[in-house]
Amino acid sequence: MDVLKTYLDSMFNKIEVNEETLRLKAEILANMEDKYQDLIDSDLSEHEAVGKVITEFGSFEELIDAYQLKTQDKNNLPHYPLLTKEEINTFITNNTKSNLLTALGTFLMIASSSIFLTFQSILGENSTITDILGISSIILSIIIAIGLYITARQFKGKPKNLTKGDYRLSGMLEIQLKSDLKNQEKVATYGFIAGTALILLPIIPIGILDSLNVAEGIADLTLSGFLVCVASAVFLFIYLGGNRSTYKKLLESGLSSQPSSQEIYQKERLKKADKIFDDIYWPLVTVIYFVWSFMSGAWAISWLIFIIASVIENLLKHLLGLTAD
Repeated sequence: MDVLKTYLDSMFNKIEVNEETLRLKAEILANMEDKYQDLIDSDLSEHEAVGKVITEFGSFEELIDAYQLKTQDKNNLPHYPLLTKEEINTFITNNTKSNLLTALGTFLMIASSSIFLTFQSILGENSTITDILGISSIILSIIIAIGLYITARQFKGKPKNLTKGDYRLSGMLEIQLKSDLKNQEKVATYGFIAGTALILLPIIPIGILDSLNVAEGIADLTLSGFLVCVASAVFLFIYLGGNRSTYKKLLESGLSSQPSSQEIYQKERLKKADKIFDDIYWPLVTVIYFVWSFMSGAWAISWLIFIIASVIENLLKHLLGLTAD
């Protein structure tokens, strides 16, 4: 019940927060709710039941003595500043640039293979010029893409306090961000539909040409076009999906305007977990991506490792209780 939860929150807001006190709080709340339901079943009114449960629970001093708890020193809690509209606009602008550069880099990674196939279809598979121009274009695309990824990373880290979630959101800004997120979700949905069409529709002419046993050069040219379509689809997925995630992150990462000590404690736990994933997990995923791509040459599908890695990250955080409530 909300009244009991609010009362318990106010009591535990004065107590030092750790794993033990969080478990204790959950256990006490469950007992209070069970007691409340028993009183309601015995024909007491809601007001009488709440009053009786709170009376039996005892005072703050009795809670401290019963469980030997330590009080919270508010001065030792980390400070989270209230976010301004200007900071939000800067964060969104920087993340939009980062998403665009990341999407362009991935587009080049995938589309570079189509350049090689185009040279093959025009100059022939056994041509030395085909190998030189094709491989050179792939290497150049990879170099440019890496440069785009590095630049994108620099944009994504600004402002630093927003990237880390070190802020509080006012009620008005939270409402505005929720409205903006709905608009971004609509755009991302349209982008997903368009991207899916770009991947699926070219399969039809490829299947027709394959059944007609056309010349190998034409088949390579068709496959080249298909890779460009796939690269364009991935561009839409990354760019539009990233923009949607920017607004979602702003809402989920920030604290409320008046956070409790428990909220701050949970925020600190999430920050430590995110640092581990950012410093160890994702660099390892990136290394695996490049090693696999270079060894297999499967640039057209190797980017899927980032999607799989993202799913695994979310699953691990959920299993370890490291997701925001």
